[in-house]
Amino acid sequence: MQKIIRYVSFYEKGEDGRKLGELSLPDDSLETLKCIFDPPLDDPFMYDNYYVTEKAAKCIKKEFGMHLELDKYDYSVQCGYTD
Repeated sequence: MQKIIRYVSFYEKGEDGRKLGELSLPDDSLETLKCIFDPPLDDPFMYDNYYVTEKAAKCIKKEFGMHLELDKYDYSVQCGYTD
């Protein structure tokens, strides 16, 4: 059975930045992420990608203990599946 996972991806800065890696988020992160990003009604499970702003990065650090270096990398919160 597949399981939904959420993570923060980080990229080289710029429009066509290459993906450099991922930071896993806790299994129970959805409700907290919904408070941070306020997804639209048609994406209640946050399947879309969400760009991490400075405000969101501060919340992510507070809630999940992740320090995101916005001056060095671009970040987005994403969703995927695992077995």
